[in-house]
Amino acid sequence: MCRMDRSVRPANVTDTTVDDEAVLLDTQSEEFIGLNEVATRMWECLVQGNTLRETARELEAEYEVDSEQLKSDLLKFVDTLVERQILEYC
Repeated sequence: MCRMDRSVRPANVTDTTVDDEAVLLDTQSEEFIGLNEVATRMWECLVQGNTLRETARELEAEYEVDSEQLKSDLLKFVDTLVERQILEYC
């Protein structure tokens, strides 16, 4: 599943969490992105330096979800964040 290694949050991105939901702000584009509870957990795992595989394993342990569906959702989430320059991979 792992197409990339570890993620990093660009210097121009900040986040805050309220009631288990995160809001991301790209200070360059001034774009806000709201995340639901599951996407917030994905974000937290990724910016802590987990690989995609580690993130998937951690989320599988926390949520009752089909493994393949989780991996698909995680890849879509990451692809969207990378495309919007909210997340980078080293």
